[in-house]
Amino acid sequence: MPSFVEARADTFPRGAGGVDDTLERAAAHFAAGADGIFVPGAVDPGTVKELADGIDAPLNVVAGPGAPPASRPPPA
Repeated sequence: MPSFVEARADTFPRGAGGVDDTLERAAAHFAAGADGIFVPGAVDPGTVKELADGIDAPLNVVAGPGAPPASRPPPA
């Protein structure tokens, strides 16, 4: 059965990094064999767009406090 390896980059929950740091970590995770990346705490739509534009793989984020409602259209 095929598997999917998702790596986690905890660069936003405690202000441990920003977009550039997250993209660097994502590249390292993918080089090590990850198939996707999970970035908890990235709730700003512009930040999520930057991450999505900079990561050529599945990206997962969690909507929660501080995130816009799901009905809000993504930034252009």
